[in-house]
Amino acid sequence: MVRFLFLPIVVIFLFLASCNNDYEYLQRGKIGDLTWTLCKNGVLTVSGIGTIPDYRVTPTEILPPWFENRNYIKTVDIGNSVTQIGNLAFFRCDSLTDVSIGNSVSRIGYRSFLACISLTSLVIPNSVTEIDSASFAGCKGLLTLTIPSSVSVIRSGAFYDCVSLEEIINHRETPVPIIRTVFSNVSKSCLLYVPANSIDAYRFAITWREFENILPIE
Repeated sequence: MVRFLFLPIVVIFLFLASCNNDYEYLQRGKIGDLTWTLCKNGVLTVSGIGTIPDYRVTPTEILPPWFENRNYIKTVDIGNSVTQIGNLAFFRCDSLTDVSIGNSVSRIGYRSFLACISLTSLVIPNSVTEIDSASFAGCKGLLTLTIPSSVSVIRSGAFYDCVSLEEIINHRETPVPIIRTVFSNVSKSCLLYVPANSIDAYRFAITWREFENILPIE
């Protein structure tokens, strides 16, 4: 059940990934060597080779180009040649339910998906090494989370206030050192799946050991 939970989402991404005609575009543009399109069906696609840059709200506000239409965004599809998701790239996209992250992304930036309250499932690809602070904080609808073996850094508050989280599938054999704020306000009755030979390591690891149900990945 764990390994096949997300397959229908992949099919949806493939079907909705792009607009077919000009009139179907709501907004589009370029960021450096990246091209992005937001279709009227709610699919935001970012493609090309390079990084999604960092954005900020202080001291000078620099917001993502799609921010003004963020409430139309239902799906984010990040292409396989995108190497980084910048700070605040998709924050406060209230209608976002599905995210597909390409297999070249190595870093998910600070508050990049902050308060995406409708996001229900998240599969992080096996290229990501760093999940920055508060990347998915306040994603109150998130039910399932998959962390690959490639992740070596998870910073403070990364999944803070993901109050609905029911299942974490963590493929890393050696527990990533994390502090308590990474999963603050997440129920410790949430099921934590880890490699079978790593269960004892997680039961003794700081913060990870707070989860009451540490189970083998089947």
